[in-house]
Amino acid sequence: MTTQTGTVLDMQRKAAPRAEPEKLATASISVEGGIEGDARGGIKNAQITLVSKQAWDAAMAELQPTREVSWSARRANIFVDGLDLYESAGARVTIGDVELEVMSETDPCEVMDKAYPGLRAALTPGWRGGCRTRVVKGGVVKVGDRVTMERG
Repeated sequence: MTTQTGTVLDMQRKAAPRAEPEKLATASISVEGGIEGDARGGIKNAQITLVSKQAWDAAMAELQPTREVSWSARRANIFVDGLDLYESAGARVTIGDVELEVMSETDPCEVMDKAYPGLRAALTPGWRGGCRTRVVKGGVVKVGDRVTMERG
């Protein structure tokens, strides 16, 4: 078993699928609804999405945007530092009392190119677009919390 540790850098939720993301400093997370108030929290096997700073930075290095593009354009829920999410299906992610199971890669969609031309392609290789998780155990997560990922 391998273990990685990191930090929650930022969080957001969307009240509706195409709504603008709302930044969060603290999030209540439940098995039934994912992040409280997030429109996609009830979707089985895709309740909470994670994206890593390392993958985002690799995408930006490839894209070389002419203006700053925030991670929030990815529309994921939790931005983490220090975790390699590539091919992490089956891994357990713990943030405080919250436990998540990585279910699959999050495929970047056409909305990425609306945020910045070419972003979708830059996020496609190596799971740069992040991963989908399901909530195994709920609790409260805060920006700055330690994140642990265990792979079997």
